[in-house]
Formats: sequence, C-alpha cells, structure tokens
Amino acid sequence: ARSKQQAASDRAQLDGLLAESEEKVTAVEIEWRAKALEAKAKDSAATALLRAELAEAEASALASATEKDTAVDTAALEAQMRAQLTKSKERVAAENAELRAHLADAEEKVARVQAELRAKEAATQHKASGGVRASTEMVELRALLIEAGETAAEEQAALKSQMKEVRDKAAASKSELTAQLEEAADRAAINETEWTSKLEESKDKCRAADTKLRKQADEAKRRASADDESLQEERTLREDEGAAASDKIKRLTARSDELRAETRRLENIV
Repeated sequence: ARSKQQAASDRAQLDGLLAESEEKVTAVEIEWRAKALEAKAKDSAATALLRAELAEAEASALASATEKDTAVDTAALEAQMRAQLTKSKERVAAENAELRAHLADAEEKVARVQAELRAKEAATQHKASGGVRASTEMVELRALLIEAGETAAEEQAALKSQMKEVRDKAAASKSELTAQLEEAADRAAINETEWTSKLEESKDKCRAADTKLRKQADEAKRRASADDESLQEERTLREDEGAAASDKIKRLTARSDELRAETRRLENIV
C-alpha cells in the first residue's frame, strides 16, 4: 500500500513537473514569436521611414533642378538612393531570414525535448505501475527538465543577442542612409545655387547678345536704306542721261535725214 502511495505521489509530482515544463516551453515560444514580430514591425517601420526620407530628398532634388545637367545629377542621385535602400532591405531581409531559421531550429529543439519528456513520462508511468526504479526515473526526468530549461534559456539568450544585432545593424544602416540623404540634400542645395547663378549669367549674356544684334540690325537697315537711296538717285541720273542721249540721237537722226535730202536735191540739180 505504501509503495502504491509512493508511486501515486511520484506520479503526481511528475505530472506537476511536466506541466510546469510545458508551461515554461510555451512561454518561451510565445516570447520568441513576440520578439520576432516586434523585430519585423520595427524593420517595417524603419523601411517606411527610409522611404519617406528618400521621397523627401527626391522631391527636394527635383524642385532644385533648373538645367539639364541638374536633372541628370538628380536622376543619378535617385538611382543611388534607391540602390542603397534596396541593399538595406536585402540585408535586413537576409537577417530576418536567418533569425527565422534560428527560431525554427529552436522550436524544433523544444518539440524534440517535449517528445523526449512524453516518452520518459510514458516509460516512468509504465515502470512506476510495477513499483520498479520510480525514484531513479524521477531523478532522470528532473535532470532532463533542468537540461531542457537550460537549453531554452540558452536559445532565448542567443535569440535576444541576434535580435539586438539585427536592431543594431538596422540602426547603423538607417544612420548611414540618413547621412547620405543629408549629403545629397546639401549637394542639391549647392547645385541649385550654382545653377541659379549660371542661369542669371546666361540670361545677362543673352540680353547683351540680343541688344548687340538689334544694334547691328538697325545699322544694317540704315546702311541698306542709304544704299537704296543712292541707287535710286543713280538710276534716276542714268535714266535722265539715257533720255538726253535718246533726244540727241533723235536730233542727229533728223539732221542726217535732212542732209541726205539736201544731197539728193543737189544731185538732181546737177
């Protein structure tokens, strides 16, 4: 009767330890999943922030574009920022994949420990029913539970360390990209000032060239008008000379006709 009471007591204690172990394992799993979701949420928030900063930098760069070269610089800067953002996202995605792999490995280890615990419980129950080596199995089970707890603690510590490393890398990437965005904004401001100065200088040169061309055109018109007046006078003079020559020819012709008539008259008299 005492052996049965001892076996029942051992079984109750075993059930309590097993339940406590399962609760601890479940708590660890819940905590791991919460940490993974938190890391994913922070990564998404950081990515959204980086995209917003990139969009702001793009808007600033596009607003400052006043010449073709500035537009080319802005496009190159946009491509560089997008490549940097893609690289950062790929790095964070790889780290998240590695973290998920570690979490899956930890879950597999926990499941394996649970299976071993259940197997040990079944073997202990079978042996305890016959009153054979119940205390030895209890000791082994307690050792196994302690080992499982230590393993879970180690996995949890490793997971926390990895998540901290991921957060640190994400923060470093954010700082680096933020610095690059600030540098790009500074370059855009410098380019805007430079191109504004060049644009004003170009406008001044265009106005000066336009004034010079207008003066040259006015001078050419004046010379053309003077040349036209001179040609008109020359043509009038030539026309007058031609008319005078024509009148002279007519007079000479008339005189020649008179001389011919007089010659014929004299010949007839002779």
